[in-house]
Amino acid sequence: SNLKSLTQVAILMAIPPDIQGETVKLTRQGGVWDAMKRTISWSVDSLAPGDLLEIQAQFEYVTSGEDRNISPKFPVLVRCDAQQDQFSDLTLRVDRSDPNSVPV
Repeated sequence: SNLKSLTQVAILMAIPPDIQGETVKLTRQGGVWDAMKRTISWSVDSLAPGDLLEIQAQFEYVTSGEDRNISPKFPVLVRCDAQQDQFSDLTLRVDRSDPNSVPV
């Protein structure tokens, strides 16, 4: 949520080694998987005041056994170009409703 328009919004998510990045399923088109950097990035030209940006990503978890109980970490970087405003709110949420999902 923001009070004024934001431009050049960039979102970068780092994918840990035990997650198979090539299997990603995205709900928002435009995400780019970079296998060498192990990141997924999105770029949004502008975000109008009050607009919400929702992105969902699902992956296959390739670790098995006891290591599967260790929750993977997904660092996320969000930035934008704004001369008179900034992000007023940012929420990250994990959905564990899928019975095959792994808590993160």
